Amino acid sequence: MDPNDAKQDFDSFILQSLQALIDNSANSVYAFMTSAIAPRPIALVSTRNNPEWTADKTESINLAPFSYFNAVSSEPACIMLSFVNKDMKRSNSEAEKKDTIRNIEHYREFVVHGVTEANWEKVNQTSGDFPYGVSELAQVGWTVTPSQIISTPRITEATLAMECTLYKTLNIGEGTTGVTIEAIHAAEDVLDEKGRVDVEKYKPVGRLGGPQYATVGKVLKAIRPKIQK
Repeated sequence: MDPNDAKQDFDSFILQSLQALIDNSANSVYAFMTSAIAPRPIALVSTRNNPEWTADKTESINLAPFSYFNAVSSEPACIMLSFVNKDMKRSNSEAEKKDTIRNIEHYREFVVHGVTEANWEKVNQTSGDFPYGVSELAQVGWTVTPSQIISTPRITEATLAMECTLYKTLNIGEGTTGVTIEAIHAAEDVLDEKGRVDVEKYKPVGRLGGPQYATVGKVLKAIRPKIQK
């Protein structure tokens, strides 16, 4: 077979696979994108729960990790966080929003903490779908310290924390114009049997500070906890 024909056949396969992902469900697209765009930094975000939205009418601290997170500007210093709705539902209703973005939009502030080898397992424990108002702090045994600028406290045990205020929000989906992926091309030898990117085959490189880069070393695995309601 001509190599060009083989490449065209494979490109066609990948495009068809992407369309199948899109036609199947948002979960399938999410699974592929998170395997292909890797490694990603993780933000452990603390926000204040609104007591008016809780069953016992008391304020508590919400913790949750997000890996659709990155820097976007240094002057002013800005980061971005992206949130999908609960169960991947395409809706802008308050009921479908994640607790973190609800709190950020209400109080317009939050704290981003770094995730390290020392705390990643506890960070994963905070990813469970806890009812609104239930503080993940108690689940992992962490404490908080008052922030210097904002009212939302930071985690005492964290080695890095950034106090943040909300600059703007952008809804992507349901008619909102944004930058979208129209096609994906991937070499067959970096995919696993499910058509997702295999990080050990792909061997991605991440950017660090200064002239430093990072490779993927030992791959850690943790299952998101299931919360009984």
